[in-house]
Amino acid sequence: MKPIIYILLLFAFNATAQPIQSNNKKDAIPVLSAEVLQQMVPAQGFVAFNKTTGCLNYFFGENWFEVCGKCFPAVQLPSIDSVLQLNNLVKVFYNLDSNSTLSYKCQPSMQWQAVEDSILVLQIPINASSLTISLRSFNSCGTKDTTLSLPITPLDIGPIDTTIINNRSYVSRKFGSTRWMCQNYPPAQTLLKETPDFVAFTNESSLCPKGWELPKHSDWLLLLQNFSDNNQAVFELPTNDNISIGLTKLGLYSVEEKKYYTQNAAYYWTKGKQDTKQQMLYITNQGIRLLAEDATKALMPLRCIRYE
Repeated sequence: MKPIIYILLLFAFNATAQPIQSNNKKDAIPVLSAEVLQQMVPAQGFVAFNKTTGCLNYFFGENWFEVCGKCFPAVQLPSIDSVLQLNNLVKVFYNLDSNSTLSYKCQPSMQWQAVEDSILVLQIPINASSLTISLRSFNSCGTKDTTLSLPITPLDIGPIDTTIINNRSYVSRKFGSTRWMCQNYPPAQTLLKETPDFVAFTNESSLCPKGWELPKHSDWLLLLQNFSDNNQAVFELPTNDNISIGLTKLGLYSVEEKKYYTQNAAYYWTKGKQDTKQQMLYITNQGIRLLAEDATKALMPLRCIRYE
């Protein structure tokens, strides 16, 4: 009787097994249902993929054992970079892996809202000191929820001021804790012939007046992302009614390549070096990015900042 049962099981195995693809047919792993596996008594060490559970099963002794892995990539919650407030608008900056999608809600009764960008913009009462928000991250491997109470850092815009530097008047404005020049600053001595809107690359420490310095990339990022919904707005002339710093949309003149770049973009020198290159900030309506140019080979607009 036992040989008959064993023959029937082998017949069922051959009829239902779907081998996992392999370049070597001898290495192919059969794909079987849990029901078929439970009826089999195969040779020691026999391995099969259980399509019911999604696990690998192997036979040892008189029992089946299973090896189950974890879904990959596992769903991750976002890391919050900062929560910044301007009037009654709050911007939440976060990082999330590219395989996951983020939703949020600020009230338990709210429906989950999808986040379309890397910046989450919310309306809250003016002068609120914290933000309570529920976040849901999900991908093909699952869902993970969390509720956070995030402290809010207010970003204030000061009035337009006139600052006297080296017996010349310069318009400046405070954004958060950083004061920005609202017009280009020409240093007293340069290496190349300049126009009022351009400055030559030279020693970094000599470009800005005492107490001022070149903006870092993070300073530009803070300014353009937090104080303007559209980068185009910062190119407008500064008035008491807007938040612009009046960037000059002149582009870059490269002495080495003899090219003059312009259109709807602006180039500014930003603090920091990349190997032997000087870093330049390229600003358009779509965003900002860093470029590099050999030192003392280019003329470009220059802005200075001061932390207060």
